[in-house]
Amino acid sequence: MSESAYLKEDLGPVLAKGLAAVAMARPSNPADYLAMWLLHHLQQRERKVSEVQNLKQLEAEREIWAKGRAQREKIATTIIQREWRAHTSAVEEQRQKEAALRDIFSQIEESLEEKFPEEAIAETGEKSEAEKEAEQNRLTSQVQFFRSRLFVAELDKAHIADVKKIPSSNTDAFQTLKCCFYAQGLRPRQLDSADKIRALIKPYPFTQFLATFDPIGAPLQKKRMISRVRRLLSKIDEDSLKVESAAIHAIFSWLNAAVRFRANRDEHIKVKKAAGKEVDEEFEDEEENEEEEKDAEEEVVKAEEAEIQRRLEAERAAEAAEETAVEE
Repeated sequence: MSESAYLKEDLGPVLAKGLAAVAMARPSNPADYLAMWLLHHLQQRERKVSEVQNLKQLEAEREIWAKGRAQREKIATTIIQREWRAHTSAVEEQRQKEAALRDIFSQIEESLEEKFPEEAIAETGEKSEAEKEAEQNRLTSQVQFFRSRLFVAELDKAHIADVKKIPSSNTDAFQTLKCCFYAQGLRPRQLDSADKIRALIKPYPFTQFLATFDPIGAPLQKKRMISRVRRLLSKIDEDSLKVESAAIHAIFSWLNAAVRFRANRDEHIKVKKAAGKEVDEEFEDEEENEEEEKDAEEEVVKAEEAEIQRRLEAERAAEAAEETAVEE
């Protein structure tokens, strides 16, 4: 390219615009004005070039991001589908396990009459009507307890592990589990939350407890535990347990049978003593503590339970207030 062509094509148009601007502005120092105009023109051209480059870079980055987004969406979809299949599989497995357990319970119910006749037969001998009634009640409740033990004997470690998964919102289920630990001698402050109760449930020891628990043994100590269990059981809605799980309902029924067995056994002993009949030495020791349900320890337990209940109600009220504030 010749010098004249170069000046005409590259410099001429810019210089012509600059001279036109000087002619229109008529500054006192046209050379300085032209120099400043050319500098401004150069800066504007560089800015436009930079904008074009930035737009190209942004477009390239957008394309990369769009490709990455498609890949991420594909991965997320795969994960969601996998988790959903795992969830539905777990739900179906749990449903089948629950159905199998209920079938086993139905088979046990069909064979109960053969193993344990519905009507217990009292011992023969001269007895008053009160003695006969008390003994009949004891024998009937004993049969019912042995029947309920057949149901909990079917609960293996997997069933107990499933019990740990019951949602905390089912307070009746956790009250039932709390009764089991009361029967083992634990105190309210050791059982004041669903997380603590879950942590205490060890499948194998728990199944061993269900299989070996005797509501009659260690009279005075066991009676205090049974009293606490009876007080809690009276506040539990059995229907909610039936809906939740066959296993937890079996445990509830077993606890109720144990409480009735103990109560009817104690009443039978009292009637025998009132009639002047002999009882075992351990029962003699127990009768010396007739007011044990009103002892100081039991009052402390009731106070602890009341305090825990107040705290839980306060927490629920605070959560409700927070949810209301968020909605507003």
